[in-house]
Amino acid sequence: MPHELVPTIATVHRILERHGRTGRRRASRRRFHAGRPDAPLDQPNAIWTADFKGQFRTGNGVYCYPLTIQDAATRFLLGCRGLLAPTIELARVCAAVSALWPARANPHR
Repeated sequence: MPHELVPTIATVHRILERHGRTGRRRASRRRFHAGRPDAPLDQPNAIWTADFKGQFRTGNGVYCYPLTIQDAATRFLLGCRGLLAPTIELARVCAAVSALWPARANPHR
């Protein structure tokens, strides 16, 4: 069975382009994250963000889901709390934020 030489996709594209057989690509629209705040992020401690950063298995085999809380302007990590499930259950998230509140909540410090 003879081996056939097959051109690469790039070669085929160059040939088609040379003969005017390719269309122009539309410019992609810039999309913003749906959760992007409308408020400017120019003041430290004005807006905090909370996010789960994946998961890992602990030594005893139980998964840990780290919830991180950051200052949106400086991206300074205010705290990290390991939870047993990646839930946005208000009570658990509020408990993590409340633990940080007295020490970090003064924006004029």
